Amino acid sequence: MTERGLNPLNQYIKFVRYDGYHKIFRQRAEENAASLVKKSAGDLDREGLRAELRALVDAAAGDNPRVDLRLMVYAYHAQLLALYEASGLWPRFEEWKRIVLEEAEVARTRYPLAHIVVHDFSGFGEFNCEAIPGPNDKGTTHWYWEAGHQKPALGEEMMRRMLSGAPENGFGMALTAHNLEQDRQRIAAERVGCAAAYPALFAGARDLVARIARRPGKG
Repeated sequence: MTERGLNPLNQYIKFVRYDGYHKIFRQRAEENAASLVKKSAGDLDREGLRAELRALVDAAAGDNPRVDLRLMVYAYHAQLLALYEASGLWPRFEEWKRIVLEEAEVARTRYPLAHIVVHDFSGFGEFNCEAIPGPNDKGTTHWYWEAGHQKPALGEEMMRRMLSGAPENGFGMALTAHNLEQDRQRIAAERVGCAAAYPALFAGARDLVARIARRPGKG
C-alpha cells in the first residue's frame, strides 16, 4: 500500500509468472460467479446506497465547496460483466447506475460551486473486451490482471480521460440522466462486437453460473 492509499497489486507479478493469466482469470471468475449467484437472491440496498453516496460527497465537499469530484463506474473486464448478465444481476446494475446519477444531481444542488461528474467506464469496448490468454498461452495482457483488477496502464488511461475532458460517448463518458439511454445503447453495441470476437467468454460465463447455481447451497 502506498502512502496515498493505493494498492499497486504487485503480488500479481508473481502470480502471473507462476500460474499464467488464464488460470488467474478462471479462478477469479469462479469466485465472482459464486458471489453473484448468492447475491442474485437478494436485492439492492437502495437507501443504504443513497446514504453512502451522500456521505461520500459530504466528506469531499464539506470543507471545500469548490471541489472537483469525479465519481466513476468501474472499468470491469467484459468477463465480469458477462457474469453479471448470466446471474441475472444486469438490471440491478443499471438501477445502481441510475441511483448514482440521481444522487450526483442532488449533490450538485447541495454544493452548487462544486464540479461533480460521473464517468462511465463500464461496457464491452476496446479496453474492457481485452483478450484473455488461453490455457497454454504464455502471452500477457496490457490492461487487466484479471476481470476485477486493472493494470496501471488502464488506470492512467482512465485518469487521462477524466481530467482532460470526458469523451461524449464511449469509455469514460460523462454520464447524466439525459444521456443514460445513449449509454445503454453504446454498451449494447459494444457487447455485440465483443461477443462476436470472443463468443467463448459469454458462453463460459453462462456455463459457470449455471454450474454454480446447481450446487447445494448455491456457492
